[in-house]
Amino acid sequence: MQPASSSSHGEVNARRRGDPDPPPPPIPDLSCIDPTCRMEKASRRLHDTAMQLCVLPSRLRKRVRARMLLGFWSEQDKCWKLPEIQFDGPLPLAGLASILQALPAHMRPVDIYRFLTTPQLEFEDEKGRPMTAAEWLRKGRDVEAVIRLIEA
Repeated sequence: MQPASSSSHGEVNARRRGDPDPPPPPIPDLSCIDPTCRMEKASRRLHDTAMQLCVLPSRLRKRVRARMLLGFWSEQDKCWKLPEIQFDGPLPLAGLASILQALPAHMRPVDIYRFLTTPQLEFEDEKGRPMTAAEWLRKGRDVEAVIRLIEA
């Protein structure tokens, strides 16, 4: 008589054939439902970005104040942070500064982040699916189309 096993017959047969174990089902990250939390997690430290670009952190802070880059003070990390969405590799997205300056001055960083990461019906990819403003810029599309959407 065979000992009782906690695995199913299918799993046992798969192991005998040399098949790898099936991957576990993905566990959704529900820790970050709040947009501010998502922005915080999807951001890099300003100092790290400055080192990567070989510039002084003060230069990047000036660009944030001039609305050429999106940045925010992280109470959690006690430092300035820059959302990743505004970068294409190490460099800011082409046309980003024009878009940030076209947005209303009273918009909070999280609202700007939400705008950049929300699919817009006005921006479609090759298959007709809505794209975010950040994806639109990353693909080298018309910056003026984003500004027209802001001004509408």
